[in-house]
Amino acid sequence: MNVFKRRWFMWDTARQRRFDRKEFLMVVEKLSELGYNGVGLYLEGAFELKCLGGGIMRKGVMTHEDAKWAKAKCEELGIFLFPMTNVVGHMEHFMRQERFKYLCKDGDTRSTNIAFTNPEAEEFVLKVLYEYLEAFDTDYIHIGGDEADLNDKTRPLYADFLSGLCDKLLADGKKIGIWNDLLCAHRELVAPFSRDVEIFDWHYYGHRTQSLKYFVNEGFKTVVACPSDNSWLGFCNHQYMRPWRNDEDLIPVTPDEVEALFVDIEKVGNPDNLCGMLAHWEDYNGRDLWGQWSAFARAGLYMSGNFEASTRDDEKIELALFGRITPYTEIMHIIQDEVHAAFYPCFKHQGYVCKTIPMLFNKTSFIDMGSEFIARETDLLPNVVEPLNKIETLLSKWKTENDFELYCKTYLVSVVDFIKATITLTSAFAKCNALYTQAAKIQFSDNEKARGLVKQFAEGFADTVKCIKQYKVTLGEFIDLAPHIANDLNRLDNTIEYTERLYNYLTDFASSEEFYIIPLPNINYVIDYAVEKRVIAR
Repeated sequence: MNVFKRRWFMWDTARQRRFDRKEFLMVVEKLSELGYNGVGLYLEGAFELKCLGGGIMRKGVMTHEDAKWAKAKCEELGIFLFPMTNVVGHMEHFMRQERFKYLCKDGDTRSTNIAFTNPEAEEFVLKVLYEYLEAFDTDYIHIGGDEADLNDKTRPLYADFLSGLCDKLLADGKKIGIWNDLLCAHRELVAPFSRDVEIFDWHYYGHRTQSLKYFVNEGFKTVVACPSDNSWLGFCNHQYMRPWRNDEDLIPVTPDEVEALFVDIEKVGNPDNLCGMLAHWEDYNGRDLWGQWSAFARAGLYMSGNFEASTRDDEKIELALFGRITPYTEIMHIIQDEVHAAFYPCFKHQGYVCKTIPMLFNKTSFIDMGSEFIARETDLLPNVVEPLNKIETLLSKWKTENDFELYCKTYLVSVVDFIKATITLTSAFAKCNALYTQAAKIQFSDNEKARGLVKQFAEGFADTVKCIKQYKVTLGEFIDLAPHIANDLNRLDNTIEYTERLYNYLTDFASSEEFYIIPLPNINYVIDYAVEKRVIAR
């Protein structure tokens, strides 16, 4: 087995996270034990940037003192710490501020892209980059460049802007990394970039050996393979990363192949300069890095030459993570192989569980996916009862021995309620045609039976309210422990309100005298009433 020269981990602290020294030290110590020798902190603008004259959009971001402390702790562990940000797209920390709206792309104050054609954009970006370099006392920085909103006219201008920034930094003795995606998709943009710029090759949902090979053949001296745990695709852990597009060169991977892109770079890269970085993108909607550790272990152990690709060696992962066997990895398999499998008949593959999760946190998803489950008539609830029972039994027997185990377990306790809330909500909608639609058909021929059916249908939403409230409790307990911010709890409050309105409307109407004379409205209008408070009757 090869040992990678760079065995890096990307930690997204830009979204939903407060910087906490206790957690930081616990994470980097474990990463060191797993064989990592570098950590990139993906900050975007979530940092106490003095060059802006003070202020960022939320409290709890990393400070200069935190950066100095973190660098010292990482050096003690033999870990290279470096900052990561973005200089075109993903600049919402800046673009959402009134004082910087003059830099918003096309004057759109809701844009997350900087207007890089604005003559003031380069000066603004360089101030931020140099402050990061100073704060972390380093000559290395990753400046992003991915997912910029471009068209045929602006693509070459984007390449000139980004490569120009790189040239200035390189001339000043700095080392620069950028993402690969736009250069890979539009290869005419590669020409102006210095081959000293390091390419971080990262892809959604799978891997492309030919992408790595392309940048190697183009002469870039350092190409870093960057698989992702794809944490946004499910309730926790790396999920089935299948392509959402029909790209012929995109190779889908399973949860036991998070290291697949590392295998690819070994085929085409310099064996004396093998570079890898596992990318963890922090998510909202109830998901957190504490549900990703089996993926982190696989990647670290593989890059260190201590793990065989595409195998399921749970004992090795458990011993590497905890020094003993816990239920953590087994619970991950139950979620991946059994809970997510419940979604397969409905959504073709397990990855689409990510479409239902936002129902708990997002108004539009609540409406759209609720309507989709009404149309599908697919009740997923019966298929997850047994897996959830198994998980709860395993969690009840897990007596944690240290803070690392406590964080992992506390998060998984919340995940159980997360799954229950999501599945109960989808189940309530799925029973529409069996109960609500049937009630509408017999409302004026068998009024009492119709009342009973509507009330039975409504009870599904009463159960959902109970489940979401319970999930809010356990998620809150986790947030109190780990340094997330509480946005998700506020979003759950909104969904509780929508669901309670649904329940109250249905039960009140089914109990009223009006039920004899006023027909049941289409359920989609009831959902609109519950969410938007729209009037149903005119």
